[in-house]
Amino acid sequence: MYDFRYILAIIVVVVLPPALIYWFIVHPLARYWRRLGPAWTISIVSAALSVLMAVLWSYRATLLGPDLDSNLALMIAGSVILSASWWIAFLRQKHLTLRILVGVPELETRSGTGKLLTQGIYAKTRNPRYLEVFFGILGFALIANFFGAYMTVLLSLPTLQAIVLIEERELRERFGEEYVDYCRRVPRWLPLAFAG
Repeated sequence: MYDFRYILAIIVVVVLPPALIYWFIVHPLARYWRRLGPAWTISIVSAALSVLMAVLWSYRATLLGPDLDSNLALMIAGSVILSASWWIAFLRQKHLTLRILVGVPELETRSGTGKLLTQGIYAKTRNPRYLEVFFGILGFALIANFFGAYMTVLLSLPTLQAIVLIEERELRERFGEEYVDYCRRVPRWLPLAFAG
């Protein structure tokens, strides 16, 4: 059981930070990267972030911190939260493919504004992919039960909020009043189904 918990904790403290940094490197700087195109951009940024992952891996013992041991109640809670993450991913992937998630449309030279997503899960929450990420890392952290995993979850909150605010500004510029109206109708985080 320790090995399984350890792997989940490693995913949270070694893989998640570079994944979030990827967004900050690619999306806000899309105009710069567009000159290179999607394949080169993704290759260069992924290589650089692989180096960061290797550095994080070399400090994994420090980053993981104390092992707080197996806890059945936390494992159950983590499994439930992880199931919610997977359900959101299932609903989200009908609208956002992996190609879109890694930023390929923003990196292509084609012009066009695309279409604002307002159907399916996007009619309940404006940011299902970030809810999916947060629930996923929280579920992993609860199951793993390492101090460093919990700290990473806490640090991910302001990071995800910053990503959302930057993305909302871009969407407001891109879609104008259509996006403003969408924001009035649909909450940023908590899906309407759970809002009561």
